[in-house]
Amino acid sequence: MSNVNLNRSGDQNREGISENGFTLVETMLVLFFIIVILSVLPPFFLTTTEKMETEQFLYQLQADLYVA
Repeated sequence: MSNVNLNRSGDQNREGISENGFTLVETMLVLFFIIVILSVLPPFFLTTTEKMETEQFLYQLQADLYVA
């Protein structure tokens, strides 16, 4: 039989470096994707807010003209 280590906690390679956790490259990629997503979302919410304000203004204008 081959020498198989079934104990997964604290696995180490030949140099004794733990293989648990994330590498720097993986962490940087995750941060990059989060930054890209956060930079895309605000313009979408701003245009939605502007549309709501415009609609609210038009409804108020229509109500004012109806009363007058």
